[in-house]
Amino acid sequence: MADTNVMDGDEPSMFQCGLCKHNFKRMEHLARHVRSHTQSRPHKCHICPKAFTRTDLLRRHVSGHQTETNTPNEDAPGSHRGLPSRVTQACRACASHHLRCSEEKPCRRCTKRGIPCIWSNPMAQDSIATSVDSNQAEESPDAQSAGLASTSSLALPVLPLVTQDMGRSDLGIPDAEPYLDCSLKLDAAQLVFAFPDPNLLSGSWSHQGIMDLDIDASMDIDDIDLEFLNNYNASIPFEFDTISQPEKSVTNSQPCPRDMQAFQTLYWRFRPNKKDHQGSEDQYLSIPSSDQTSPESRVHLEKRVTCSELGMATRDRILAMIVTCCRPENSFRATASFPSVELLDTLLQYYLTSPVTGAASFLHLAAFNPNTSRPELVAIMAAAGAALTSDPTLTKLGYAIQECVRVAILKLWEEDNTMVRDLQISQAFLITLEIGLWSGHNRKVEIAEGLLQPILTMFRRNGKLKRSAYSEMVVRDDLQGAALERTWLTWVDSESYKRLAFRLLVHDASCSMALLVNPLISYAEFSAPLPLSEAIWSSDSPERWKEAWLSRTSDRMFTVTDFLTDPETLIMHRDNIDLTTASFAMASCPWSICWEFIQLNSLQRSRKHHWNALVMSSRHDELSRLVKKLRNFASLHLTQATSVVMRLELVLLHLHMQFEDIQIFAGLEGPEQARSVYPSICEWAQSEPARRSVYHAAQIIRVAREVPRASMDPITAIMLYHASLALLAYGLLAKPKVDAWRGSSGSSMTPDSADDVFLDQPEDFTIRAFLQHGRGIPCLQSLTSSGTIPNNPRTIYLTDIKSTMRVVVDILQTNYDNQLKPHLADKLIQLITSLESSLTGGSY
Repeated sequence: MADTNVMDGDEPSMFQCGLCKHNFKRMEHLARHVRSHTQSRPHKCHICPKAFTRTDLLRRHVSGHQTETNTPNEDAPGSHRGLPSRVTQACRACASHHLRCSEEKPCRRCTKRGIPCIWSNPMAQDSIATSVDSNQAEESPDAQSAGLASTSSLALPVLPLVTQDMGRSDLGIPDAEPYLDCSLKLDAAQLVFAFPDPNLLSGSWSHQGIMDLDIDASMDIDDIDLEFLNNYNASIPFEFDTISQPEKSVTNSQPCPRDMQAFQTLYWRFRPNKKDHQGSEDQYLSIPSSDQTSPESRVHLEKRVTCSELGMATRDRILAMIVTCCRPENSFRATASFPSVELLDTLLQYYLTSPVTGAASFLHLAAFNPNTSRPELVAIMAAAGAALTSDPTLTKLGYAIQECVRVAILKLWEEDNTMVRDLQISQAFLITLEIGLWSGHNRKVEIAEGLLQPILTMFRRNGKLKRSAYSEMVVRDDLQGAALERTWLTWVDSESYKRLAFRLLVHDASCSMALLVNPLISYAEFSAPLPLSEAIWSSDSPERWKEAWLSRTSDRMFTVTDFLTDPETLIMHRDNIDLTTASFAMASCPWSICWEFIQLNSLQRSRKHHWNALVMSSRHDELSRLVKKLRNFASLHLTQATSVVMRLELVLLHLHMQFEDIQIFAGLEGPEQARSVYPSICEWAQSEPARRSVYHAAQIIRVAREVPRASMDPITAIMLYHASLALLAYGLLAKPKVDAWRGSSGSSMTPDSADDVFLDQPEDFTIRAFLQHGRGIPCLQSLTSSGTIPNNPRTIYLTDIKSTMRVVVDILQTNYDNQLKPHLADKLIQLITSLESSLTGGSY
């Protein structure tokens, strides 16, 4: 028979193998050919361990199991009711001679002939026989010998344009079901997806080495069942009903360079070079004199929160500190064009008043005087304000000052060890770490992650994480004058240390969420008492502070653990406790607890039979109830609950999915690791935990829409990225239920159309039905250009990957009024669009 796959000279070659350069005219031929290189056998039998390269072979194999069940004699020939039964594994002698083996080992044929019966290594059969049918490509000897020599560029389209008008067989749709349960006996028409088959995306997956599947396979002669030839004339198996598909051009299926390196420039992936050093940012310490507008005019400052303005002497102390930290060749330039005192004061006020930073929660504004404070603290506050402006010049200035302050503090600690207990130096260092972690610059992120341990060690050794470090202060009614002021300042110092400890706890949890690393603060060791109420903390004079102090209804000191399991009781003490700080702390501790469970669950997945699944399931349910209880409390009783609720939704998201595996699946660690996690991700996508994951991802999107304009903090952007990756993986790999889902075009796959389930809405009975039973079509609502949901929003199905990712990107863009965005937000937008483009072949 002539090779039907190799293109004739008069027909153009549309598909080419990237490894052996073999040409094909149909996509499914190329897909089967690529599997011969990868030794991939994705279609597994749900009865026995065998796997197959095609779904039709799997169906015939399963029908053999059914015949075996109905026929006592396993060697009896097949009848018109079924096909001959197949053994789970043939021995090597029978397989090499293409003879029928028996289920018992040693088999009857080898026993009768007195020859060794070898069957222990099923993968040894891979080199014995190759399955070939009339529609499969004939491989050249060079292609067969290549094996797995290359794992990338296995399939590259020769022509950039492939239209959607090809037939069903050209699309290779039957190969899109890697874990098909053949007992369902689905019609072939039910296997049509509204999104591209990952196995066949030769241009966008194989070229960049993201999703090459590497599932163990063999090429037994058992894979070829020629029984269908007996009734071929009566029932032609290659005729399919025409089903309309949403048009999806794959003109852009070949990824651009940014898709090939989607994770290479991610903010936590630092690739150092010789240009990365301490003085690399010194050139940005000076403000260009050629600017037509003054730098102060670029900062929109609405109010001041400190009475004292920054003085020239303080500017000189800041400049002296910076000059000692920058390189000698850059010191003159920094001195000549260092920012004016007016600009530094404006940036300082901008940091203190920004809703993104929440600086007033741990810095006592009434007692703060920039002219009497440490220059390191004043400088880093101005640097944080500059980084928040998103103005390119001011942002670079802020990062340059931050670098100098970091070096200055480390040098100060080395020169004078008593400074490790200085409050203002500790405050300045934590702000330095916050700037670095959320800068979006790889080097700064890595340094900020590494330097979190020193300040945490100082707090731990100083006992500031324990309740015993904070004694209850006694304030008498007759306390007045200078004695009252001294008592007030002493309390401010102690309370500032306490609030800094809580700020450190939240920062540690945020760092763990963003970088997916272990939290450094244990939920069991943190027993610092909760800060007192906002009314007491924000008192701007000793007299008002005493009045608020004496009006307290309780003198008891509470900790996070007192309210963690019963947050409703926190409302009873809201006049004595800072409710916002307590809520953030109670959202951080569950993350640490759940992270411990996630790590243990990841360890147990490889050897499930060695662990008690009942214990893990019970622990999972207990943690879910705990986090949901905290979420309900935050949404009902907190005035500004968006950040707290989103953090708790993120905890629930990670409880129901292995997010690190999802990132590996998307190509974070290369094609080899992506192939290794693909089967588990496919299995997860069909489960109830996957449905709950996308629900919590949609809830993150819902809450993010409520964030006020220009006030989205960096961790919110990170949480949106986590949500987008969960939605992307589910929309790409989840199998439509024949009675529940509809394609992204809106056409029903069955006569009975299912209801749309909007996951980005408050939970109702339709969402619960979807979560528990998979009923309904999961979807999101679109946004208007202003970031609000219109009266008649457009329905976006999760299978429409591009539109789903656009929902997340629009939230990030509209929050900044389509103006200059922080560097981190820009990088996350690029990453989300690159992942969507690389995994689906589309582009924005």
